[in-house]
Amino acid sequence: MGINPGEGEIPEDFFSYTLENCIEDAEQGDANAQFMLAEYYKDGIGIKQDYKKAAEWYSKAAEQGDDMAKNALENLEKEGKI
Repeated sequence: MGINPGEGEIPEDFFSYTLENCIEDAEQGDANAQFMLAEYYKDGIGIKQDYKKAAEWYSKAAEQGDDMAKNALENLEKEGKI
């Protein structure tokens, strides 16, 4: 099943990755989930905005080699948010 127009319907479970799932995966060491959770905290998506917590999760993902997390952490520092 595709998600692009004309390729069929969006699978029912496409949006089932919830904040709760993200937190669980992040706590278990999943770098992608850690980055995503940091984004949620940075932008206040489904959770209270908290730059310090965003930085903590970016750091965990960065420690695992996630370059986007490293860049995001540097940006928070440059912007004076942490």
